[in-house]
Amino acid sequence: MKKQKLWYLLALSMVLPTFSLQAQLSDHLLPHMGFMRETISLAPESSTIPINYDALPYNALHIGTYYAIGHINDVFSYGVDGSLQFGVFPQVINGELKLDGIVQTPVYAMVRLGANSTPYNTQRLGIAAGIGGVYSFMSFRTSATQKLRADFFIPDAVFEVTFMSGGNPLTGRLHIGLNDAVFNRQIVNEAGDVLADDPFFFRGLGWGLIYGF
Repeated sequence: MKKQKLWYLLALSMVLPTFSLQAQLSDHLLPHMGFMRETISLAPESSTIPINYDALPYNALHIGTYYAIGHINDVFSYGVDGSLQFGVFPQVINGELKLDGIVQTPVYAMVRLGANSTPYNTQRLGIAAGIGGVYSFMSFRTSATQKLRADFFIPDAVFEVTFMSGGNPLTGRLHIGLNDAVFNRQIVNEAGDVLADDPFFFRGLGWGLIYGF
């Protein structure tokens, strides 16, 4: 019996901190997911002025969370918002549907006022703004035998308006690249051989709806 009590107390001592940590996280985390309409624009750095950008629009699945580092009466908060986005570029090449993709990691330092400031805010309307950046890795088919590959970081600003819908926040998000980023893009063939490796300008823009839960 003593051994059973000892094992019980040991198990309890391991489980209780887990519940405590979950409670602490639930006080600060506001997870969200939704869909974004994104556009990556790019142009060769060697282009003469004015630069003609090629725009690559795509739809992306958005999954992320806001962590409220601090707050004032659950009405105003400041924290960090990080997420993952998975996008696809559908194309028909030689009569066949081809799907290429992009993975992005937007991260922002944010301030929130009103709805969605903390898990305990009950207001119906909220606004938010943040500054940070978006790291992207993309693979885009330029022909039946060649692909464009690039990874780049663009400084970014984000703005949000939130409405409470059925007890959960529904947020409209807009993010805008603050300036062009210069990174190399590669053109590779089907065998993976690099055919070109040149500096390009990249810029980003996106908007969409995300739902809190």
